[in-house]
Amino acid sequence: MVARYSVTYQRGSSGTSGNWVNLGRFYRVYLGGGFLILNKEWRDIEKLARAIEQSVSPGASVQHNVNLPHVDSISGATSQCDIVITEGGGARTFTTIVEVQSRNVKVKVGEFLGWLGKRKLVGADKLVCVSRKGFSSTIKELAAKEGKVVVLVMLHELDPSSLPMNFISFHLQYRHFILRDVLNIRAGISRVDLDSLGIRERFYEQRQRQSRADAKEWSLDGISVITLEALIRESVDYKEDFSGVSRLKIEFDSEVPLYTFFEGAFIRAAIDVEFDYLNRFYSVPMSTLAYEQLEHGVLGWVMVGDLKTDYGDLAVKIPIYQDKDGIYSMKDEDVIVSGMEGVRMHVSQASSEVSWCS
Repeated sequence: MVARYSVTYQRGSSGTSGNWVNLGRFYRVYLGGGFLILNKEWRDIEKLARAIEQSVSPGASVQHNVNLPHVDSISGATSQCDIVITEGGGARTFTTIVEVQSRNVKVKVGEFLGWLGKRKLVGADKLVCVSRKGFSSTIKELAAKEGKVVVLVMLHELDPSSLPMNFISFHLQYRHFILRDVLNIRAGISRVDLDSLGIRERFYEQRQRQSRADAKEWSLDGISVITLEALIRESVDYKEDFSGVSRLKIEFDSEVPLYTFFEGAFIRAAIDVEFDYLNRFYSVPMSTLAYEQLEHGVLGWVMVGDLKTDYGDLAVKIPIYQDKDGIYSMKDEDVIVSGMEGVRMHVSQASSEVSWCS
């Protein structure tokens, strides 16, 4: 049976970077609200190309935006290379430069010839040219004359009917949550736990009795610590559009326990809080780009989603790779989100509840 997954992006501190996630066929992407930022499209394309090239050559060093020295320069001249791939070492070092043309026009012959010249200047063994709009017949002929030294790659949108039979299905979903005010709050602490830990007096002497919305002092799992705002955000229906006043009450004997954190210990707690908040939920399907090497085939894919809301615009680009066993995967540090700052990813099976921890 094919596993189903959700991927959650939520405003807050980033999770562990560099994690590989194996993907089933069905997939959801959630985005949480943040601050508006602007990314240059061409720079995003370079980063996506770097990520896919790294998946093609997992043992190589793949660097973005590198200045390489000219091999015969006595003045220290250098040339900027979009991506540099270095394999091996010592006398057997093999260097590939990747040049990306992301504008909405085909690569011009003069530009291509400039890339050929750059390869020779920096002493690279191979040149990979990436374009969003393809290559003219003239450039294809020129590349063919260079033999295996030059590779042409297109990053182009795929029709859904052209996707592999077992490819994953993506949708972009965005949640905008604002805790506007905490109107009333009452919190209770387990005296039994305090006494068993021998910290009752210190707790009441040192702990502020008033909880701040941005203070990380609560926990729902006895492992991670979250703020009051995050606790409320997790507790309300994330798909329900709502604006107004609500109430959250968690007792000591509630099915989902609540803890407060003090001196390295999680202590059972209860809370009754009245708050004013706004919650909006949006959903939009994503399109798929193929990173396709001419005369070879697709090396990777990029899932692209764009969303316009009353609170700002969002765009997400997710590179997808396939290993030799046919398993699709992604790497969280390679995902690009623009339009909002301060988001992180959460992966869970689609059948489970989505966690909105910060």
